[in-house]
Amino acid sequence: MNQLKKRLQQLPDYDSAIYVSGMIGFNIIIMLLFFETGWNMPTGFGPAADALFILLICFAGNALLFLFANVVCLVLIWLPFRMPKLLTGLVTGAVLLFSKAFTYTNMNVKGAALLTGFMLLFGIASGIFCYLAFSKQPKTLRRRMTISISGLLLGVMVYFITGAYGLHDSSSKPVQQIEPTAIQQVQAENPALAGPYEVRYFTYGSGKDLRRKEFAEEAELITAPVDASAFITNWNKWRTRYWGFDPQSFPLNGRVWLPQGEGPFPVVLIVHGNHTMEDFSDEGYGYLGELLASRGFLTVSIDENFINYSTWTGIPNDDYPLRTWILLQHLQALDQISRTAGNVLFGKADFDKIALIGHSRGGQAAALAADYDTFYRAAGEDEMMANIHYPIDTIIAIAPTDRKLEDKYVKLNDVNYLVLHGSYDSDVTTFDGDRQYDRVSFSDSGASQYMKASLYIEHANHGQFNTTWGKMDIKLPARFLFNTRDMLPEGEQQFIAQTYISAFLESTLHEDKRYIPMFKDWQNAKQWLPETGYLSRFKSSDMVKVADFEEDKEKITASMKRARIAGTQLRTWEEQEKRNRHNVNRLNRAVLLSWNNNAGRYSISLPSRSSSGLSHASSIVFSLAHDSDVALEKQLDFSIQLTTSDGVTVALPMHKIRPIHPVFMSRYLNAGPLAPYVKNGRLKTSTESVFQDYFIPLSEFVTLDKRFDPSRLDKIEWVFDQTATGAVFLDDIYLEE
Repeated sequence: MNQLKKRLQQLPDYDSAIYVSGMIGFNIIIMLLFFETGWNMPTGFGPAADALFILLICFAGNALLFLFANVVCLVLIWLPFRMPKLLTGLVTGAVLLFSKAFTYTNMNVKGAALLTGFMLLFGIASGIFCYLAFSKQPKTLRRRMTISISGLLLGVMVYFITGAYGLHDSSSKPVQQIEPTAIQQVQAENPALAGPYEVRYFTYGSGKDLRRKEFAEEAELITAPVDASAFITNWNKWRTRYWGFDPQSFPLNGRVWLPQGEGPFPVVLIVHGNHTMEDFSDEGYGYLGELLASRGFLTVSIDENFINYSTWTGIPNDDYPLRTWILLQHLQALDQISRTAGNVLFGKADFDKIALIGHSRGGQAAALAADYDTFYRAAGEDEMMANIHYPIDTIIAIAPTDRKLEDKYVKLNDVNYLVLHGSYDSDVTTFDGDRQYDRVSFSDSGASQYMKASLYIEHANHGQFNTTWGKMDIKLPARFLFNTRDMLPEGEQQFIAQTYISAFLESTLHEDKRYIPMFKDWQNAKQWLPETGYLSRFKSSDMVKVADFEEDKEKITASMKRARIAGTQLRTWEEQEKRNRHNVNRLNRAVLLSWNNNAGRYSISLPSRSSSGLSHASSIVFSLAHDSDVALEKQLDFSIQLTTSDGVTVALPMHKIRPIHPVFMSRYLNAGPLAPYVKNGRLKTSTESVFQDYFIPLSEFVTLDKRFDPSRLDKIEWVFDQTATGAVFLDDIYLEE
C-alpha cells in the first residue's frame, strides 16, 4: 500500500508542464472529433436539440476519456521509467474509442485509428510547440529533442496538406476537351430558362404530421394514409414515436408546383433517395419543381423520409420496393384528387403523360415503377398493385443505384429514359445508371417513338443534385478529407440538371424534337453548359441496330442478319463483359480492340439493301470508351473508312469529324495515404471507362468525294492508323436514317 501511495504521489511529476500543454492541444482535437460524431447523428428535433446533443457528446465523451485515462495511469505507474502517463492514457482511450465509433462512417478500423492517431499527435505536437515557443526555460537537450519531434509531426501534417490539395499530384487537373469541326447547335431556347407559366406552390399531406407542419396544419390538400405493413417486418418502435405513425398508416406527403393555366398538364413526380431521415430530403428539388412547372409540367416532390436511414433506428427492410410502391400510391392519390371537383388540382393533371424523376435509390425506384407489374408479380405481391394501372412514359434517373431485386434487374421496354451521373460521386461510385440504360429496349413496331440518353458529368458529385444534401456524399469523421476543391459549384451542377431534365421532358412529354441534338452529342448544347467535361449517349427507337455484341459469342456475327465482322492486324480483338472502375461486371458486352504500330482494322460488311434508306442526312452511330487499364499519354485517334457497293472508298480521321473524348480522372479525397482505408479503397483516385456516342454524318464523306452514295454503303471500317498504339471498347453500332 505504501508503494502504491508513493507511486500516486509521483504521478504529477510525470505529466510536467510541457506535457500538460500537449494535453491542451489534444483536448482541442478531441472536441473536434466529438463534434464530428454529434454532427453526423442529427436528432431530428431541430437545431437547438442538435446543438444540445453535440454539447452532451463533447462533455460526456471527455469525462469518460479522462476516467479511462486515470485507470490506465494506475497500470502505467508501475513501469520503471518516466513517461507522461495521463497523456498516454488519454491517447490510448481516444484511439480505441474513435477507431470503433468511426467505422460506421465508411472507414475501417485501421483507417479510423490512423486518422484519429494522426489528428491527436498533431494536436499534442501543436500544444508542445506553443509551450516551447513562449517558454522562458533554458534550451536544454530535452527541449531541443521535443522541438525536433514537434517539427517532425508538423512535417507529417504538411505532407498530408500538400497531398490533399494536389501540390504533388496532377490527377486533379481538368481534362482538355477537343473541339469538333462541326456541331449541330440546338435551335431552341435554353431549356433551363423559366417558361411562360406562373407557378403556384402548395403542399398536400396527412394533416397531422408530427415533424412536418407543411404536411400537417399547412397542407392545402389532405390525403388518406396507406398501409405498407406487407413490406416491413423490422420497423423500429422508436421510429413510430418519432414520426407518430407506423407502417399501417404511412402518410402521402408532397410538395406541388402547379402551372397557372387551363391544363391539363403532364404529371412529373420527383422522389429522393436514401439520406439521413432526420435531414429531410424532399425539399431539395425546388429548383427543378419551380422550373418544370413554369414550362407546363405539374411537378410534385414526394416525401419518403420516413423510410430512410437513421443513425438511431437503422432502415426498414425491403426499402427498394417500398419506395416504388409509395411512389405509385402518390400517382393514385393525385389521380383521384384531380378527378374531384372543388380543389386546386381538379382537371389539371394529364395522366396519359407521366414522368418519374428519381435520385439515388429513388432513381432505381422510378425505373422499377415503370415495370412494377413484372416485379410485384415475381415477388408474389400482386394484391399490393390493385387498381394501379398508369402508363409511365418517361423515367429520369439522377445518380441511381442498380441492385438486383427478386433475383433480377429491371428491364424497361418502350419507355423514354435519361440518366445523369457525376464523376466525383463518392456515394454511388460507379456509373450504375448506365447499366439500366443498356437494359432499355424498344419494340420494332414503330408505332411510337422512344429515346434513351445518358450524361456523365466531370467533377459532379452525388449530393449537390439535391440542395439539402451538399458536397459531403458520405459521412466521415473529418470533412477535410473530401476533395471539394475540384467539385463543380452547387449552382452549376444543378443548372446542368435543369438543362437536361427540362429538355428531355420537353422532348418526350411536350414532343418538342428541337432538343434531341443535345442528347446525341452534349457539344450541341455547349453554349448553355458550365465549363467541365461531359460524355453522352443516345439511342432512339427509329435507329437501325447493326451490332451490340449481345447476340452470341461469335466474333464474326452481328445483330443485323447477314452482316459480317472481320479484324486484321489487331493486337486484341475480343468480345467481353465490360467492367467498371472496381472491376465489377457492367452487365454489358462490348468488343475490346487494341493495336500497335499504326496498324489494325475492324470492319463490318452490311447485307445488301440494308443501307437503301440512308441519305446525305444519315449518320453512322457507335459507342466508344477507353480501356482504363491502358495508360493514356496522348489523345487517341483513328480513321473511319466507308466503302460503297460500287467500289467508292472514303476515309476520314476522327479528329476531323468527332474527336475522341479523353478519359476522366476521379480524385475524390484529400486523404493521401489514408485513401485505401476509406470505403474499402473505393474512393482512391481512379478512372471510370464510360461510353461516348459518336454520330458520324455521312454528309462529311459526300463532301470529300461526290461519288460516295450513302444508299450504297457496303462496309464500315475502323482503321487504327492515326495513333501508334491504343485500346478502346466499341459497342452499339447503329445506322440513323
